[in-house]
Amino acid sequence: MAELNEERRLATIRADAEAGVPRARRLLALRMLEGRGVEADPATALAWLEADGAAGYGAALRTLSELYAEGRHVPADKEHARACLQAAAAAGDREAKRRLAEED
Repeated sequence: MAELNEERRLATIRADAEAGVPRARRLLALRMLEGRGVEADPATALAWLEADGAAGYGAALRTLSELYAEGRHVPADKEHARACLQAAAAAGDREAKRRLAEED
């Protein structure tokens, strides 16, 4: 039963992501980066995160910050990671705001 619920959830996320819903695109992108339950496709995942970040979606910017900070699927770039985190906070992402407050 849990497997069926996960399949339904993934199908809903995929449909919403393909329709351009930023939250769903981020959720699917996270899975695509690692091939978790879907075929690995880091290039598409990063493209979605970049596009949604450019459109001001804070959670996508925060995710990009994490990827650049860790050098996962992108070259490590601490300055760009910080800029993404600041942009995420400016877009209203509470987790980004919390992380920046912890750094100060």
